[in-house]
Amino acid sequence: MELKISYENGYQTISLDDAATEALWVALSVEDEDLGKDEKSIQEAFEKQFNRPDYNNWHTFDQHSDYNVDVSGEHFLSPFYNPEEELDAEERYASVCRLIRECLKPEWAELVIAVNIDGESIRDYADRIGESENNLSQKRKRAEKKLKEILEKRQI
Repeated sequence: MELKISYENGYQTISLDDAATEALWVALSVEDEDLGKDEKSIQEAFEKQFNRPDYNNWHTFDQHSDYNVDVSGEHFLSPFYNPEEELDAEERYASVCRLIRECLKPEWAELVIAVNIDGESIRDYADRIGESENNLSQKRKRAEKKLKEILEKRQI
């Protein structure tokens, strides 16, 4: 069987032997009224599931980006995925947050963590907790100064 696969601006054709055709027929869940495994119904099912214009447009747009937004969990299948790196990053984040919480009072610590580490804007944080931006900016300055003093004493 010859299977047409949409690629870039055209199609590529690959040849499939009988075993691959059978596996593809099962994988695509092709249900032909005659219960036949004809090439036309396999190609149509493949077109519906994989040769979609919306996917191809996304791929064209995203193929040169430096990031991959993954919402499906497929990054676990990537040869570049290293779960130890993810755990190390989580542990470093947790230890930094723990250190900040030890050094500052809770209100200041949560502000510094949210704004300085998590990257939340002062405006968004102020809206979320119901305080004024100006008040939080002043608290943040005092908290950063206090944290700097404590860390210098500890020589961290």
